[in-house]
Amino acid sequence: ERYRRCNEIIKLGEKKKNEFISQFLGNELEVLFESSKLIKSSKNLKSFKTQGYTDNYIRVETTLDKEFENQIAKVKLLEILENGNVLGKFENSNI
Repeated sequence: ERYRRCNEIIKLGEKKKNEFISQFLGNELEVLFESSKLIKSSKNLKSFKTQGYTDNYIRVETTLDKEFENQIAKVKLLEILENGNVLGKFENSNI
């Protein structure tokens, strides 16, 4: 019984989290990017997975061709990923 209730609470938490995030999909929000990790590199091309948080603690990730840490930038929130993060895209930016 305890195991079943625990799973119900976890599922409800995920549902509420996704409902909250869904309100912001399609909008541009400021994100404080905290980390960049090199995910692929070839001769002259590098790709970095960059992650950060909006001011209401939505975790956003995007892919860039350079490191981008400890900076704030406006990002359009596109979709919720399988890992629970939100895919973001830089709009009208020189980043």
